[in-house]
Amino acid sequence: MQRKAALTITGVTRHQYYHKPSSGRRGRPATRYTDKLWEGRIARVPDREVVARIHVMKNDKDTDHGYQKTARRLMLEGYYIGPKKTYRLFKQEGLLAPRRKAAKRAFVKYRVVTPERPLHVLEMDIKSVWITRERRSAYILTILDTFTRQALHRQAGLSMTQHQVTQAWDHVIRHHLQPADILSRNLHVEVRCDNGPQFIATMVQAYFKTNRLDQVFTHPYTPEENGHIESFHAILGAFLDRFTFWDLDQLQAALDDFYAGYNGKRIHGSTAYLWPDLFEQAWHAGLIQRTVDSRHRVKFKLLVPYQEVLSGCRGLKEASCLIPSGSSMAVTESGPANAEVSVGRPGSILALSVTQSPSVASCSGKPMMPTH
Repeated sequence: MQRKAALTITGVTRHQYYHKPSSGRRGRPATRYTDKLWEGRIARVPDREVVARIHVMKNDKDTDHGYQKTARRLMLEGYYIGPKKTYRLFKQEGLLAPRRKAAKRAFVKYRVVTPERPLHVLEMDIKSVWITRERRSAYILTILDTFTRQALHRQAGLSMTQHQVTQAWDHVIRHHLQPADILSRNLHVEVRCDNGPQFIATMVQAYFKTNRLDQVFTHPYTPEENGHIESFHAILGAFLDRFTFWDLDQLQAALDDFYAGYNGKRIHGSTAYLWPDLFEQAWHAGLIQRTVDSRHRVKFKLLVPYQEVLSGCRGLKEASCLIPSGSSMAVTESGPANAEVSVGRPGSILALSVTQSPSVASCSGKPMMPTH
């Protein structure tokens, strides 16, 4: 039988018949060096130095990330490396975690939180943890900024009453809202919480009203409406599950360590792969662009290379203008269709968000308390 007839019968093309596969993988060989910004110059370092740095990060509970966040942290340290190479090094060292299987779920149709600036929408909630000596649970109240993901304040105790809630907000008003001059700038502040007895108490509601904070409650059985603080509690819960606490002092010491690491070291994918304190500084330095897509989801983009973030924010810190007095946090600019874009710039003015009622924290003297 002739070759042509045989190829026709078998359905094999002439190209397939004559093709001889080459040995080895296609493409360029993998690099064994990585560029690094060092003292103003770019130096080439061997990959084993990067691998050693990755192992150091993986051994620290606050920096034990996947390859995506680790790549950004390496960039912040001056390495010119991307997620692809970081993934290859992770795979080479056996550091890849098993892929998570996303559970099927129905998405809610309630209003999505779209904060426009720091201190715009704050969420609070309470988490419990078992104390062995007391044979009862302790309670941890956390107040979270949904824009920067910063944990503004936490309070822990064997009880969590309405008086402790107002004490926590006294701290937030004095150390965050008043320095940001929220009242004179006539900026809206929304406080989201669930329907816990500490939050629906008449005294607490009067406290927020007196201090011109707009307290709103989530619908029953809908924790997704308070999603930022619920996500934070998942992170906090994973940390607390590693310990058994004998007394409240042990819990307080562990919380000090966790909250310092969360605000100052833990990278968030939703904040341009920066940790909360650094993200806030980068926003005030004008290094972050905010966009809102057609589904009302807030996205952040870093406007400078990661290698330049720390130097830019360090200069801002030396100028003592992390929260410039008398100025707003962001300015709204025109963007693409179905999207809202704003870029953080010191000294810019932000238009008020569309809200149902005024909501501004007191920024002069002590926090105003309701009269009894």
